[in-house]
Amino acid sequence: MQQNRKIKWFGDARIRYQTNYKADTPKGYTANVADKDRKDKRSNRIQERLRLGFYAEPDENLSVLGRVKLENTTNDDNGYTNNGDSGAHGSANLDLLALTWKQMDTSVTLGRQNLNIGQGLIWWDNPVDGIMVTQDLGNNSLISAGWGNLTAENWKDYSMNAFIANAQIGVDDNTKFTLGYLKTNSNENTLWNNHKNQWNWIESSENPYMLEQIAYGINTQLSDKWNLTAEAVTNRASGLPDGAQKNGWWTRLTYGNLKWDTKDTWKVYADYMSLGNYSVDSTGWAHILNTPGGDGLGGNGEKGYGLGISYMLADNTNLEFNWYKLRPYDSNYSGFSDYYDMYNLALNYSF
Repeated sequence: MQQNRKIKWFGDARIRYQTNYKADTPKGYTANVADKDRKDKRSNRIQERLRLGFYAEPDENLSVLGRVKLENTTNDDNGYTNNGDSGAHGSANLDLLALTWKQMDTSVTLGRQNLNIGQGLIWWDNPVDGIMVTQDLGNNSLISAGWGNLTAENWKDYSMNAFIANAQIGVDDNTKFTLGYLKTNSNENTLWNNHKNQWNWIESSENPYMLEQIAYGINTQLSDKWNLTAEAVTNRASGLPDGAQKNGWWTRLTYGNLKWDTKDTWKVYADYMSLGNYSVDSTGWAHILNTPGGDGLGGNGEKGYGLGISYMLADNTNLEFNWYKLRPYDSNYSGFSDYYDMYNLALNYSF
């Protein structure tokens, strides 16, 4: 057996604490009479994650990327029941396994692969099972398209296939424009969602899972330390309910010069988002935001701002904290004015 000439093993680990990680609970809400002594129903958890991967080049034009993810959730109160779990609730799954063939500026990737669309409001750094074809146009520009199963992240127990396309145009080394597209293969998909227009318990209610998202974005390095990201998205799926809030946008202003391999580097950032209830997939949460973007697709959407700080404690070791102040996209439509604040504290390490 011929020994592989190029193979690399890598991994990363994360532990994080989240308060109101669903970012979906109206202030003062109590689920039912049995929980009347409970002040609120915010969702809280501690998570530990370990990912182990490899990259290999079995041939001059072929590469393989694989990764296994192990994740454990403890102290989990999901916001509906006062379980306060503290035991082990671990899961392990095949996170990535993809084969890429590349010839000059054209590449074809087949299998479970990480996918980025635009600036991330549609999809960012999450796996898809499928095939993608990418053409490098040079000058920091590219175009790609393909088909895949969106449920590779294991958040649904059935397949949801979609057509995906992405374009990036580099203006110069500091600025790029993006155009992203995702369309589910059927408007007959449904999701279970207990929020709807009022935050109360509706047994077995279903909302249509209809996505035909188009996103227009920009990322520009304004100076050595200032960076701006902005993206707008609209969902043009046919058959959405009357009054569906189809549009949304997000922006992030970052100051600093964080370098993952350099101790004591840092950045701070401010986010603002205004997301209609059908604009982003706040159920699957495969997008780039630190918040779900709403209380489930077809729920109440999300509007608000957040602040974050990220600091390298050591080379390849990062501590990040962020906080978000959120409300529904349209308080008159939803019948309440504020969600509970959301907090995230995470320690990340790569090797």
